[in-house]
Amino acid sequence: MCSSDLIPGSSLAIDAITAFNREDVNYLADADASGDDAWVIAAQRRFQDFSQELRASGSSSDDRLLWMVGANYLSLDYKSHLNQTISVPPIPALNLPAYSNFGNNLASKEEIETLGLFGSIRYYVVKNISLGFEGRYQKDDVKAIPGGSASSMSESFTNFLPRLTADW
Repeated sequence: MCSSDLIPGSSLAIDAITAFNREDVNYLADADASGDDAWVIAAQRRFQDFSQELRASGSSSDDRLLWMVGANYLSLDYKSHLNQTISVPPIPALNLPAYSNFGNNLASKEEIETLGLFGSIRYYVVKNISLGFEGRYQKDDVKAIPGGSASSMSESFTNFLPRLTADW
């Protein structure tokens, strides 16, 4: 987090928070626990997100009025890949050759993008009693691209959450 008093001697402060995460996972498993390679599952996944928040806050000269406004952004990507292999060794007595099936080779992806705007105002009526109003608007865009022959799906959601508080 980075914080700065923008104007020396005033109550105006600017805060910025930035984050980036990435996780890559690869694994291989013997799905039938038989000790041979009859049924093997290989999977990979990548999870990655980036977020940024910017916030400004301050107060009146007598500290009876406090305020804050801000915005945030989040981008999240999740990719996965699954491959199941079924192998059968040759069976000479039945004249059957070795067999491998690389079926269920599925890759899927999810993408989420979020934008939020928020703010608050609080007024101290007397020393220990205050009234406040807070609000947050958020828009989420969600997209899923499943593996196989399924078609992609996407949806957008918007919400506003107001809150009125009294503290004493």
